Parts: sequence; C-alpha cells; structure tokens
Amino acid sequence: MMRDDLMVQEQINNKWEHMVGVIMLNQTHRKQVKAILPEFLQRFPDPDSVVRSRIIDIEEIIKPLGMYKVRAKRIYRMTVDYLRLALNQHVSCARFFCPTIFNT
Repeated sequence: MMRDDLMVQEQINNKWEHMVGVIMLNQTHRKQVKAILPEFLQRFPDPDSVVRSRIIDIEEIIKPLGMYKVRAKRIYRMTVDYLRLALNQHVSCARFFCPTIFNT
C-alpha cells in the first residue's frame, strides 16, 4: 500500500513507474491510484513484463480506475515506446555496424 501523506510520484522507483502512475492518475483521484498501483507493479514489476502480457491482463488490474480499456492501451503503448527509446540509447553504435537488425 502506498502512503497517503505522499504524492504517487514520490513513491515510485523509476521513470517507467512514474509514467504508469501518470497514466493512471489522468482523470482519477490519487487515492484510487494509490490502491491500484502497488498491485499493478507487483504483477508488472518492469517494462518487459508488460510487453510480455496481454492487454486484457492489464485491464483486469486497472478496471477499478475506470476508462480501463483506454488506460491499458496507453500503458502498453507507452511501455513499448519506453523500451524502444531505451534500446536506441543503448545500442546506437550497433546500428552503424548492423542496421538491418533494427528495421521494423
């Protein structure tokens, strides 16, 4: 459970968790998000676990927040973009030597 006296953003560990929290907080009271976010992060502790899951699995956890279909798609798409950006930053030199790997 998250502490009620701190903002959601003060209780997360990294940029990806921050973005998940922001998507959940959109049009939703922070108390609702504080009740759901720990469960979400337990089920999906990192970006890889989200992209390996089905969107319906994300929807199931965030359903109490409302707009769960839209939020689940946004969380999934943001996570894919997050991983692509991280990959681009870590392997930018590799593109020079092996560009065909990255054609998608």
